[in-house]
Amino acid sequence: IPKGFVSSSVIGTGLQLPVDPAIVVDRNNQPVIAWIRTTASLDADLMIRRPYIDGGGFNFAIEKVGTTPSGRNISVQLGTNGSVPYILFGDNTNTDLRLRVSGTGGWSNDLVDTGRGFIEVTSDLALDASNKVMVLSHRAFDNVPALFVSSSTGWTSTPIGTIPTVFATPMRQCHTIRCDNSGTFHFAFVDAKADGTPGIFYGTSGSAGLSGPTL
Repeated sequence: IPKGFVSSSVIGTGLQLPVDPAIVVDRNNQPVIAWIRTTASLDADLMIRRPYIDGGGFNFAIEKVGTTPSGRNISVQLGTNGSVPYILFGDNTNTDLRLRVSGTGGWSNDLVDTGRGFIEVTSDLALDASNKVMVLSHRAFDNVPALFVSSSTGWTSTPIGTIPTVFATPMRQCHTIRCDNSGTFHFAFVDAKADGTPGIFYGTSGSAGLSGPTL
């Protein structure tokens, strides 16, 4: 796998700083890297570096996925047999959580949650073998940890925690979710224990429904 420099902090003119990189490895053991690049106008470009095959083997191309007024907190996974990038990120200016998926006609731009109002929230996503997407983040309207699932009618959310804004910053920065080979999603996040101090909570969501979370 090629190693070394991926993207400069200064590209062209003006201030352009790469932040919040996320990485996943594709089915050919090649790295796919997504990040936010702030532009000279202080907007932000969502960027991706992904492999392609040419006559000499694997090469890499950097692509601009789109522009968001102020994006942060990226998660990237691969669907369709480990080849199609799914990028989850926060649009802090519009207080949106968005999902971009690469397709034959370009990149989709799906609104997962809006009205969030907190820029420090980290989110994560996972996919099963059928490309079902599940997102773990804090929900905007009540600010509790929740699982978001896409359907034909849009995104639905299921609360899995109980912590409101009283534990604002430290409680909202830790979310992680993955899917196993059986199609069960495993997730972990920071929440408050019965005594009010922070703890790590774990749960699953699969064909049998939601299990947990438990400390």
